[in-house]
Amino acid sequence: MNTISSSAEKRQESNVLGNNTQLDFTQELHRIRAHLLHYAGLLADFQKTVEFIQKTHYPALENEKYFTLEEKKESIHLMDKECKNLLNEIARLDMARKMQDKRLANVVQLVSLFPASTYRC
Repeated sequence: MNTISSSAEKRQESNVLGNNTQLDFTQELHRIRAHLLHYAGLLADFQKTVEFIQKTHYPALENEKYFTLEEKKESIHLMDKECKNLLNEIARLDMARKMQDKRLANVVQLVSLFPASTYRC
């Protein structure tokens, strides 16, 4: 009788540990999702900043006493070029973030489909 209750206790303990493992794993996945959402917000803010800089030219360039018309055009051209490069990089990073988010969604689906007893961390 003692062996039966002992094996039942072991199974119950194993289930509890398995559930804790699944809970820990699920919590970690949610932490990762939170980081991805924060990263998305940072990218969006950075994109808005770069777009603002691209649209708003340096006001000192208007002073013809210090800058010639050629220097002004060159400065505006270079700033526009660099802003476009930054916006392209931001778009690339955002695409990578979206791909990571899709991968995370796939993992979350897999975790919800399989019970804790089928995997070990």
